Amino acid sequence: MVAECETLLAAVRQGTEQIRSELREKMVEFATVMRDYSEEIAAKNRAYVEAARNTTDMISSHIEAVRAAMNSVAHEGAPTAAHHAMIEMRQALQ
Repeated sequence: MVAECETLLAAVRQGTEQIRSELREKMVEFATVMRDYSEEIAAKNRAYVEAARNTTDMISSHIEAVRAAMNSVAHEGAPTAAHHAMIEMRQALQ
């Protein structure tokens, strides 16, 4: 009877160690997957921020072109100046 209990206890210990080992492996695998996912999300966020920054810069340059055209028209006052300013603005916006 004691021998059977010792045999069962040894089997339980072995099973417990196997379960712990598998659990450690799965935890490492999960941590790796989460790290990769986090890095992927961070890369997408950086790309989004860069695209937003580029868009803002482009809009700022268009605003500057419109202001320059408005100043040109205001200073010259001639219809030809307005026409040239509009042409320059169209070119800047392209």
